[in-house]
Amino acid sequence: MDNGLVMISRGYKMEVGTAPDHAFDSIFSGNTVEMCPVGALTATAYRFKARPWELKRTPSVCNNCSVGCNVRVDVRVDKVMRLMSRTNDEVDDGWLCDRGRWGFDFVNSQRLRTPLIRRNGQLVAATWDEAFYMIAARLRDIISKHGARAVGGIGSTRTTNEEAYLFQKLLREVIGTPNVDHHHGYFPGPRDPLTGKPWMMTNSIAEIEKASHIVLIAADPYERQPILDLRIKKAMRSGARIYIVNARETELDRFAAQKITIPQHGAGAAVKVLLDSVVGQEKP
Repeated sequence: MDNGLVMISRGYKMEVGTAPDHAFDSIFSGNTVEMCPVGALTATAYRFKARPWELKRTPSVCNNCSVGCNVRVDVRVDKVMRLMSRTNDEVDDGWLCDRGRWGFDFVNSQRLRTPLIRRNGQLVAATWDEAFYMIAARLRDIISKHGARAVGGIGSTRTTNEEAYLFQKLLREVIGTPNVDHHHGYFPGPRDPLTGKPWMMTNSIAEIEKASHIVLIAADPYERQPILDLRIKKAMRSGARIYIVNARETELDRFAAQKITIPQHGAGAAVKVLLDSVVGQEKP
């Protein structure tokens, strides 16, 4: 487990602190601030920045990984001040990792606040009506000259599943093009190099903690999807056995029943071997 907070001294001298010679090093440290019943623990990112009654609270979904934890976005005027957890037992179990809690500054510092249209080689501010009119006109022009398949759409990886669904529906059913994709950096591990297709999870997140055996291939949930890491550890408490296939060290290695170290970018071949073995055992 991560090093946590401890109570130092006793009686009226008791204080919240860290264990001797240990830092409070946890990817879920921000939850202590939210759970503190008296406000003694605060976050430097929000401390003295706003009063609670000044905030507009909006339910939303964290966009920092694929888990989709439920959050509450607290906004003052037009600036996001903090994100708080919003319990959804089927997804996040009431927790929010530090990356999801504090990784929102890009919204305040790097966000376009008005559409930009290129005129005479320069990007200039425009109204939403002007922007939508130009997009529609350009799409009509391209389709009339080259056909609908000349149009493609690149979706954002920071949208919800519902927003991604509507985006692809616009491209496929309204415009009539099958060219829909997204870009989330270059991660050769999660995409099978033998088939070119990404690996995906078909069970629910909550069902992970009911599994008896869990095989992690080229995955590091603690770093990439911390909520899944919690679900896996809950499964371990119920007796689940963890098997890890990875080229690197991961936080879960210390709990693994077996760790298989593979060459860099060798995850696809490892999956093929495992699948061939499983299929072979299922044949009569």
